[in-house]
Amino acid sequence: MYVNAALGKKDAPLIVATSMNNQPVTNIIESFRSIENQGIKNLEHKWITGADKFAIYFPSSSKMKNAMEIGYQCSSVGQKEFFQKIEAESNRRSSKEKYCQEFKVYFGQEEVDLERCVEKVYQHLNDIDQERKQILNMTHQLFEAMGNQEGGAYLKSLQERIQEDQQQKEMFLQKQELISKDAEVCKKRYLEWQQSYQMLPLWVRIFPFLPWSKNREAAYVSTFSLLDECQILQDSVTYHDVQKQYQAKLSEYDMEYRLTCEQINQFEEAISSAQELMESTTKQMEEINQKLADIYSFDVKQEQKFIWNQFTPTDLNELIDKIRYKEFWMAAHYYEGEWLLRDTTITVKQIPTTFEKVLDEYYHRMAMIAPCMVMTTFMLPKQFQVYGGQYLYNYIDLLIVDEAGQISPEMIAGNFSLAKKALVVGDEHQISPVWGVTRGIDKTMAMIYGVIAEERQFEQLENNGLNCSQSNIMKVAALSCAYNKYEHGMFLNEHRRCYDEIISYCNKLVYKGRLQPKRGSAYEAGKKKLLPPMGHYQVSVEYSHKIGGSRENRAEAEALVTWLTHNYTLLITEYQQDIDAGKMESKDVIGIITPFKGQAFLIKKELMNSPLAKQMSNISVGTVHTFQGAERRIILFSTVYGSGENCYFIDKDESMMNVAVSRAKDAFIVFGDRGCFSERETSATYLLGHTCEEL
Repeated sequence: MYVNAALGKKDAPLIVATSMNNQPVTNIIESFRSIENQGIKNLEHKWITGADKFAIYFPSSSKMKNAMEIGYQCSSVGQKEFFQKIEAESNRRSSKEKYCQEFKVYFGQEEVDLERCVEKVYQHLNDIDQERKQILNMTHQLFEAMGNQEGGAYLKSLQERIQEDQQQKEMFLQKQELISKDAEVCKKRYLEWQQSYQMLPLWVRIFPFLPWSKNREAAYVSTFSLLDECQILQDSVTYHDVQKQYQAKLSEYDMEYRLTCEQINQFEEAISSAQELMESTTKQMEEINQKLADIYSFDVKQEQKFIWNQFTPTDLNELIDKIRYKEFWMAAHYYEGEWLLRDTTITVKQIPTTFEKVLDEYYHRMAMIAPCMVMTTFMLPKQFQVYGGQYLYNYIDLLIVDEAGQISPEMIAGNFSLAKKALVVGDEHQISPVWGVTRGIDKTMAMIYGVIAEERQFEQLENNGLNCSQSNIMKVAALSCAYNKYEHGMFLNEHRRCYDEIISYCNKLVYKGRLQPKRGSAYEAGKKKLLPPMGHYQVSVEYSHKIGGSRENRAEAEALVTWLTHNYTLLITEYQQDIDAGKMESKDVIGIITPFKGQAFLIKKELMNSPLAKQMSNISVGTVHTFQGAERRIILFSTVYGSGENCYFIDKDESMMNVAVSRAKDAFIVFGDRGCFSERETSATYLLGHTCEEL
């Protein structure tokens, strides 16, 4: 949307990403940081000052200060600090200088006229897009010609066909040679018969119909015949008979010879056709490869192997993604230039106001700087409410809803009226929303307010997910979706976050084996860290302690903190290289999850009283609910239950362990007594016990 709008020289689209709480919202901001640079000159950073990210965060006033301290680009309709900062004359002046400097580095030509710089950026963006379309068109034609086979397999099949046809051609050439030899022998013998016939008395040749001539000629034929001629001559008794038989045989040889010529010609044509196909296919592959090389500046000879051996639509799509990536950055620089060319009409007095004209310019100018605006579902309506109490209905170009499986429909339904289209992302197999009403109240309210005419119609609301109890917006969206992959909606089955051994647990537990692990095994060379991907640390305790509606297990908490104290430095050091490179932070390494708030509180208390007290800011501790939407390299999981108890709370809802385990990218380590694990084979803890290695 962003690139297409830039290609059409339209206003930057307004794209808003939202979710129920701040964790998934800030995850979106953090995700931009995890995108690795491709090393395309100076393309992959902002060409202006005052803004260095693609996302703008709209936090509540209570979270604004902390968000700004973290380094997020923060704003809101009531507090337009980021807007004021980037629109300041000093920042616009320094941005113009930087833009022209970056332009010179990228294009290798000096240009002080900003308008010409922006037009050149636009033309370059358009050229890249045309190249992309041309590559796609060439590839489409190529794959049609190859019958949608892989390039290497297609070329191999052509080569095999050529070899087979060549063998057939050789066979017919040999046959032709044998026919020629046999025909030559036959012709020679035919001439011998002609010559020998002249040796008969003249009267026999003149009067062949006379009895004595017939007898003489029959004796001659019998005497002159050879043993190997029996098949040809058969019952011939006269020279005329012999002549007919030999003429027939010579005609037969001639026919066979001509047929072999036709066969040879057909195989030669087939070989020539296959060779032409090989040449044209190879040429097309080389042309596509050269175009990609021109775009990415890679060595064609070095990359040739890729095109020849693995030329499939999937492989090409990965390369096309790189072109789209480059287009996105060019579009970003185009909009940066457009932002510099257009001065804002919003005055200092108008900045705090919510007049429709002011908000419209505010959002579209912000969209040129950062294409993704992130906010919670609670904050979203406030940002699009204009003076007089009205809202900017049908205003947002694209609303992206993340972690939709944990949002109850009534909490976000109204927000959809502010958007033209929506992309709803979530998982119904993760933790459900906390519903504010019971089914009975929900049904009663539906009847009171005329949503349903009679009680039995409530079941229809439930089937459609259009109720305020036991539903979520992911269910509603899936049922409204035109796609139906396995179940309603488009199932994203490729998983890339966790090692294969970790996500395989979730795959067995809830996804019916439909997930396709794509990250690879932790045990592949160079991948495994200090810990096994799924591990267990035995803490022998018979019973946990119940406190109110929660539980705690002091021995387990102490064992976990003691283990972590001994290993913390070692674990952090394992990831230090990535931390130093800015790919992650120390806080991204370790998370501690437990099903119970009481245990989470106890673990925090133990950490505060341990040598790790100073590292507390880098160690996240919480319940499974608080970690939904988050991820860590290593997750330590405290089961709490003792060997004399069963894991009722853990096993009653599979989504709990699905969320807990899938938070871990590299290792998921369970602390607790194995004796509490269920013996029911379909349960979460039974599977856990049969998956984890003992530490």
